[in-house]
Amino acid sequence: MLITYGPFALNGVLEPESSVSFNSSLKSMDKEYGIRDIRDLQSVAENNGMKLKEIYDMPSNNKTLVWVRKQ
Repeated sequence: MLITYGPFALNGVLEPESSVSFNSSLKSMDKEYGIRDIRDLQSVAENNGMKLKEIYDMPSNNKTLVWVRKQ
């Protein structure tokens, strides 16, 4: 099991504006930085034998993602 926490975009949508601003700030430091989209993370997980099991909305517009090994 892998648990990740933080701001994430969902299907190309990043909300609220504070997350959009944070993402811009990260990208200004390095173009490889930034908030990741759950859709893209699912693709990486699938290629590495994992799948997304649960998404929990958390305070301050963050999310907890629970990943498990595919069986």
